[in-house]
Amino acid sequence: LFSFKHMHEWNRFYPNNFNSLGNSFIVAFELMVVNNWHVLMDGVERALNNAFARLYFFAFYIIVVMIVVNLIVSFVLGAFKNQNIKVRHYNERSGTRREG
Repeated sequence: LFSFKHMHEWNRFYPNNFNSLGNSFIVAFELMVVNNWHVLMDGVERALNNAFARLYFFAFYIIVVMIVVNLIVSFVLGAFKNQNIKVRHYNERSGTRREG
């Protein structure tokens, strides 16, 4: 049985579905930022009446959230570190010094 709380949560996420490409991107982004993914998973599983929907959500979480997002963050941090080192070397060679 649905409680009132669960119906309210599902109604709030009802437009988030895989019916169009745009909606699929929104759902994928919400899953990537781990935004109430369990509510979406329960809704999709009940709509499809298939337990393999859970497998999709768990696989998406492992592949995208744990691997891809961490690779992107590490790439950005590595680029920032390299740029910071270049700026320090440039400042040391030019004799300028930045406070702070």
